[in-house]
Amino acid sequence: MRKTEIFEDVVKITKEDASFCKDIIIDESGYRDKISDDMSDRDFLFLMKQYIGEYGVKGHFAFYDTQDDKVVPFRVRRYEDALYVTGAAKDSYVKKGDKITKIDGLTIEQAEQKYKAILCGEEKERQGTGFLTLINFAKEIEVCDVDGNVRIQEVRYGRYNECEEPYVSKKIRDDVAYLKLMDFAGEEQINSLISDNDNEITNSRYLIIDVRKNDGGSNTAYYPIYKYALPAGKQLKDVYHPVTNTEINYSERNVALRLALLEEYEKQELPDETREVLGVLKDELLSNRGKGFVRLPEEEMLPEAVGVQRPEKIIIITDYECGSSGEMFVKEIGALDKVTVIGRPTMGIMDYADVAVIDYDNYSLSYPTSRDLAVDEGTGMKNKGVQVDKYIKWTQEHLVKDVDLIEALNMLGVE
Repeated sequence: MRKTEIFEDVVKITKEDASFCKDIIIDESGYRDKISDDMSDRDFLFLMKQYIGEYGVKGHFAFYDTQDDKVVPFRVRRYEDALYVTGAAKDSYVKKGDKITKIDGLTIEQAEQKYKAILCGEEKERQGTGFLTLINFAKEIEVCDVDGNVRIQEVRYGRYNECEEPYVSKKIRDDVAYLKLMDFAGEEQINSLISDNDNEITNSRYLIIDVRKNDGGSNTAYYPIYKYALPAGKQLKDVYHPVTNTEINYSERNVALRLALLEEYEKQELPDETREVLGVLKDELLSNRGKGFVRLPEEEMLPEAVGVQRPEKIIIITDYECGSSGEMFVKEIGALDKVTVIGRPTMGIMDYADVAVIDYDNYSLSYPTSRDLAVDEGTGMKNKGVQVDKYIKWTQEHLVKDVDLIEALNMLGVE
């Protein structure tokens, strides 16, 4: 497809298929005037990212080039008027602890003002991922290293691979079990992890669950964790009675794309309970096809987990990089009496969820198809996220020690 055709189809989706079409209207004419079929792929991609950013629907509304691997080999986080490198590849030209003070000659404050759309209206503490996108399209950055030396650095691309294992279960103290889950996409692996370490967890007085970098997947992937958070002998239905407050846009396009995603997900080795949930979702898609917005049935399907005696207390550590089903985990399990949530509020992208994906040759667009009716009440989570019980401000100290984990252990009275 030509670039102008792709743009027009994306505009059509924002007006008809995307679940935020009721709430957010953007005048696309300024972007239409800038797009041409002979512009470079890189310029087109950057312009599309700015247009998408205008909607402020972070995470679930994204446009990307599937062939473009031009990304910087590091990660950043904003603190006051600088961007701090929080992680970098071994061969990166910036190192953990360095700070970036200018992007293409603009101070961080000036860049924030010029590229507001890329930052999706987030507060300074939550702008790291937006600024990383901006750096990916920049020519140069001003870097101040840990020794105070300042230089102008050409932006070069590379690979940044998380060295951490995505799923970890271990004992970090005699009576403290620790789970780290960096996503909920690998349901088979997560189920195996929980099963293999169940005795260790249930023989621990405390459990710390780290979802600070959890970028989502499927809600059903965290169902096995419910039993640790529920009171002994109780099921979720005994504790609270959730009412679905969601509507889904069942446009023809959305149903076709969502069915394809679910069928792909079913290729995993999945528990029977998960397959049952997927079956219900597929039936709902087929029965509502072409009906537009339909509110889901009020009664939710609840996991059948039964609470166990131990752990007695659970602390969830979260952050603004925790999104999608990651933040639903924080919201749902964090609401149970055994559980305390610390860190910083989650990404806040679940007002509009249940993503569909459409491919345009070398480009792809992901967009949400469901809408939380909390938006109508002014109580949505956009730019706010799921709130924490104990807020821990991110500072430079986090670069040299795990401030959040130390605080979790202090709260449990464990040194």
